Amino acid sequence: MLLKNLYRITSENSIDENRFQTSIKIKKANEIFKGHFPNNPILPGVALLEICKQLLEKHLKQKLTLQKASNLKFLAFINPNEDKELSFDFQTALEEKMFNIKILTSFTDGTAVLKCNATFVAIETKVSN
Repeated sequence: MLLKNLYRITSENSIDENRFQTSIKIKKANEIFKGHFPNNPILPGVALLEICKQLLEKHLKQKLTLQKASNLKFLAFINPNEDKELSFDFQTALEEKMFNIKILTSFTDGTAVLKCNATFVAIETKVSN
């Protein structure tokens, strides 16, 4: 896990076979905020995408790699001192071993943080003898 101890899951909810929601709390003491940026911490966009990937992997029970992202819109800054809880809404569609995902991330008050369409591919892991 690249983002160790950055967040904890507070709730998970399957809406139907193609949609689920997860809420997390950001841990403001994480090392990532010391460098991005000192005295003005902001969650890096790439870290937010990694959180999305990790939540998808957990829900789908598969290791994934991001193949493509489109319509990627970061709509609000995430300051861990002010904004600690995020809600993720994932809509999934499996097409020929690829997961096409629509992602909406927002604060608990409904303010949108991230909107994007992404394609993830399952990573086949080899078992060593």
